[in-house]
Amino acid sequence: MRRRKSLWSGTTIIGLRDSFNSQANAINNAGQVVGTVERITGSSHAYLWKGATTRTDLGMLGGNPSCAVAIDNTGQVAGWSETTGPAAPHATLWNGTTRTDLGPLGGIDSRAFAINDAGQVAGWASTTGGAHHAALWNGTRATDLGTLGGSRSEALAINSAGQVAGWASTTGGAQHAILWKGTTATDLNGFLDASIVNAGWMLSVANGINDNGWIVGNAHNSKSGLDHAFLLAPIYTFTDLGTLGGLTATPAPSIMPPSGGVGRYQRCPTRYPVEWHHGDRPRHARWGSQPSPRHQ
Repeated sequence: MRRRKSLWSGTTIIGLRDSFNSQANAINNAGQVVGTVERITGSSHAYLWKGATTRTDLGMLGGNPSCAVAIDNTGQVAGWSETTGPAAPHATLWNGTTRTDLGPLGGIDSRAFAINDAGQVAGWASTTGGAHHAALWNGTRATDLGTLGGSRSEALAINSAGQVAGWASTTGGAQHAILWKGTTATDLNGFLDASIVNAGWMLSVANGINDNGWIVGNAHNSKSGLDHAFLLAPIYTFTDLGTLGGLTATPAPSIMPPSGGVGRYQRCPTRYPVEWHHGDRPRHARWGSQPSPRHQ
């Protein structure tokens, strides 16, 4: 089956067509689009499109394939490319057609999924022991973001403040949604009401974070087997400090399921189905003694 990417302007489809299978993965504020094109020869290359007609083959690190997954507002592109000798995918940063191998964490492979305007890149990388850890790159310097005691984690999104969202495994093997600030990890399940936890819900993965600290992702219910989309949003309350005459702001997250609709979260090369269910009222998490995810 032949697949082609499309770019819509209003209700008009701007034809980003070619004679190959292609996939668009991300777009920036300037309308630059990145993705992957499968060539007639069978190789798959990372591509950058500017408008409907200008496209650039971003190339590879010597192997096949390469995939462009994210683009910032300066035009820097993040993704991954196969290397040679030994062949393995490596997280890659493109500036124009200049490629930088971001490398692993001492292991053999890595992938990048997100980039902010400061050029910080988030993804995962293998360690010397073969574990699969969330990673944050500043230039070519990689930082191991660690796990929650398990062996695996992934960083899937990053905002302009450098806050990273993703998931990590626990010592028991469960997968939990995580927020990282620096190397400090916050398990987002710590913000759930006991009633939500007792109903079987667990926040399993955080897929996105914006500059206001709002986080979206997927929640799993161990009792029903259902997966629901979630939105975690800081809510600011103000406390009068009396004679000091000042105000202090304390973020308090809330879990707000969208009212309806279906969609899909996609990152090369895997698709994750997401379904929104009707009938759920917004649920407010209690702040308790947990540190703020925005002001740790």
